[in-house]
Amino acid sequence: MRFTLCSLIVLLIAPNVFAADDKKDEKVTFDDHVKPIFRQHCFNCHNTDRKVAGLDLTSYISMMQGGSSGTAVEPGDSSSSYLFMLVNHDSEPTMPPNQEKIAAAKIDTLRKWIDGGALENSGSKPIARKKKAEVALMSVSIGKPDGPPPMPKKLVLDPIVHTKNTTAVTALATNPWSTLVAVGGPKQVVLYDANSLGLVGVLAFPEGEPKVLKFSRNGGLLLAGGGKGSYSGKVVVWNVRTGERVIEVGDELDSVLAADISADQSMVALGGPQRVVRVYSTQDGELKYELKKHTDWVTSLAFSPDGVLLATGDRNGGVFAWEAMTGREYLSLTGHKGCITGISWRPDSNIVASGSEDGQIRLWEVMDGKNTKTWTAHGGGVQSVEFCRDGKIVSAGRDKVAKLWDQNGKQLRAFPAFSDIALSVTYSDDAKRVIAGDWTGQIKVWTAEDGKEVGELTANPPTLEQRLQAAQSALGSQKTEAEKLEATAKAAEAELAKVKAALAAAQKTATDSQAKIDASTKTAKDLKAAVATMKQQIDAANKSATDLQAVAGPLSESFAKAQEAAKKAPEDKELATVLGSVKAQLDKKNAAMAAAKKVVTEKTAAMQKATADEAAATKTIQEATAALAKAKQSVEQLTKQVQPLSKKAQEARNAANAAAKALADANSEVTRWQTEIQFRDEQVKLSEAKDKAAEAMAVSDQAATELKQVQTELATAQQKVAEIQKAIAASESKVAAAKKAVGDSTAAVAKTKGAVDQMTELVKSTQTTVSAATESLKKAPEDAGLKDLLAKANAVHEAKKQGLAAATKQAAQATDALKKAQAQLAAVETELKTLMANLPEMEKVAKAMTEKAQAAQTKAATAKTAADQAETTVQALQKKIDELIKKVAPQSEVASAK
Repeated sequence: MRFTLCSLIVLLIAPNVFAADDKKDEKVTFDDHVKPIFRQHCFNCHNTDRKVAGLDLTSYISMMQGGSSGTAVEPGDSSSSYLFMLVNHDSEPTMPPNQEKIAAAKIDTLRKWIDGGALENSGSKPIARKKKAEVALMSVSIGKPDGPPPMPKKLVLDPIVHTKNTTAVTALATNPWSTLVAVGGPKQVVLYDANSLGLVGVLAFPEGEPKVLKFSRNGGLLLAGGGKGSYSGKVVVWNVRTGERVIEVGDELDSVLAADISADQSMVALGGPQRVVRVYSTQDGELKYELKKHTDWVTSLAFSPDGVLLATGDRNGGVFAWEAMTGREYLSLTGHKGCITGISWRPDSNIVASGSEDGQIRLWEVMDGKNTKTWTAHGGGVQSVEFCRDGKIVSAGRDKVAKLWDQNGKQLRAFPAFSDIALSVTYSDDAKRVIAGDWTGQIKVWTAEDGKEVGELTANPPTLEQRLQAAQSALGSQKTEAEKLEATAKAAEAELAKVKAALAAAQKTATDSQAKIDASTKTAKDLKAAVATMKQQIDAANKSATDLQAVAGPLSESFAKAQEAAKKAPEDKELATVLGSVKAQLDKKNAAMAAAKKVVTEKTAAMQKATADEAAATKTIQEATAALAKAKQSVEQLTKQVQPLSKKAQEARNAANAAAKALADANSEVTRWQTEIQFRDEQVKLSEAKDKAAEAMAVSDQAATELKQVQTELATAQQKVAEIQKAIAASESKVAAAKKAVGDSTAAVAKTKGAVDQMTELVKSTQTTVSAATESLKKAPEDAGLKDLLAKANAVHEAKKQGLAAATKQAAQATDALKKAQAQLAAVETELKTLMANLPEMEKVAKAMTEKAQAAQTKAATAKTAADQAETTVQALQKKIDELIKKVAPQSEVASAK
């Protein structure tokens, strides 16, 4: 029976499950499902007019804005949504107040709505789940943090807003461990390098105008508090290195005027015209506590560097110190007679400085609240005060001057006055520079050591397009100038080259002429010597010839006579021998005389040639001497021209080179701003791609959740089918058993009926015997045999009567058993029939759920693919941006961006 009841319940709920499955694809939205719940349970307290805890639930936009406790809903994460935790009684104060939880179905609707992405309507897309901030530190570090100085890697340089005129400087801050400077402007925070004064980046603050800027104690975070006057206020915190917005707290009804982040980065405090200091957790944005003692606007506040205390000041001159972790009042610092315009802690956390519109700066010892020093710093009022890392103090005031002090109130330096009230001042410890701004928007930078002005900054930098246009204009002008100067340089160089060529030619002519003179002089000298030598040789040869002629003449006559004698005495051998000797001597003398004459002839010719060559050399000397004189004159004249022409050419070349460098720089500047614009555009694409990726991931997560739910429901339906099938098998076994029981009971009824009939006949028979014996005994009352017979007959009769009663009872029992068996058979047959009738319906439900699971599987796979593709797009854009960053000049080297 218990199984039958369960089966019937399954059958009863199956159609409802199927109907619910038909509606499973319907989106849970604010307009269609959540708002009616809020209307029934929440609108009385959380409406546009009443807005308890700053929360208005009557519209999607106001609901998503949250209340004084921060964000109410975290899309995609109901467990972290403050509103859901209150409604589900997971957190205090439970909602609705002083009541039991609303219906479980309504809570489930709220859970599904938030986990599904907090859709506004059926046409909305899921909102990506926000990452929780993880900025809190394990401990407070007083000194310089490890690692490189906290500076942005690369940020977009395009301003969010650029106006024709500048506005008052409402907020300035410098990083405690780098040269980074933050300047507040309409809807933006502009970052500069205190050394180069170059623009480092722009952070968007669409919430309004920053009224306060603070860097975290380790320099890794930048806080901005502000908003729109009489409308809204918020505090935003960025990661300095990435420019990523990591924290948003507060939902004020007016602009935030004062804010700070604790040293361990676990808390953010803010205050403003609402006269309340609110302290939030950076982990989840929840309100930790409120300070409501101020009687006027909260105008300044600061956490101590060691994270122990929080000092706050108001427009009425009140200054208080509170325990930072608990919000318990620690000290009341009384003495100022005007609005508190600045609070700053000495790095060791033992002294806190306060500045006021009463014109005074006061130093307070926080152990007992003693006012250790007071001095009038600015006539008309102090507007800003800040402790430097070395213990000095900078301030600015209505006297239009920024000043540097020691802790005894001694003025170390007064910087040149502004044209209007000096509103804000800060000190860059790393750059050793004082930065201050005034009511007109002018921001000046001075070196602290000598007070020399090194430049200016602006909260209103030009747009990248304006910079590009200016760079392109400068490039055009520079190109024209460079071309003009290059032409001038080339002309001067050509003129110089021409003169140098002429000088070289003249110098060569002079050199050649001198060489000719030297060579010809030597030649003439050598030729003259040779002529003299040859003349001597000719004279010697002529003398030799004469001498030989003198000898040869007699020898010739002697030979003739000897020859004649020999002819006469041919046989005279001695005569022949003498003749031979004479002839030999004659031939030798004649040969020597011929040789001498030949020498004379040759030497005479050579001497004549040498004499002629000597004359030619002499002429060459004369000509070369004339050419040398002329060349020297030309060299002298040309040399005088070279120096001024060289100077002129060098100056022209220097000017041309400078122009070329300026042109290259101008071209680089154009390229730089083009690259910056491209970087900005790619960043926009990346941001959009990240949003789409986050949206796609939310859709994918939702699809995966839906798939899991459908798979669970499918498993449930399949289990129900299996249970029904099992119940049918069990019911069929019961039917068979019931039929057997009916058969057995029918046989038992027939058997007991036969026994009753038999016993009835026996009772009748024994009754007849008893009646007969009784009649006979009446006739013979003393007959002992008859008495014995009657007694025995009665005994047998009674026994048979008892047997009949027993048989009758058994027959009745068998009949009852038969009826019960028949009833049980009817029941189990009805149960089996019911189960068999409902099995197809449940199988239909399981089939529908199978199809739905398949569709959900496809949907989840498609969503996952889309999410993966979106992430791939993000990665590709990030890679492109990383490549662009390499092309952009290092920001620390950027020229002053006035």
